[in-house]
Amino acid sequence: DIYSVEKVSLSDVNQDGKVDIFDLTIVAARFGQNDPVADLTGDGVVDIFDLTIIAANYGKKLPGSDQ
Repeated sequence: DIYSVEKVSLSDVNQDGKVDIFDLTIVAARFGQNDPVADLTGDGVVDIFDLTIIAANYGKKLPGSDQ
């Protein structure tokens, strides 16, 4: 459904078509900071909730992604 696609797209921080260790690393490296790229919840700080979004979508690919 569209909600799932949006969550996977949001979690694909480096925009390579999949949610993987590279996306997790980007978010984890910015933990505690105000970084709009890694702040997936948009609450102004990169925290456990942003990491949870990555974890929930880890291993998923965007539709049409060959990777």
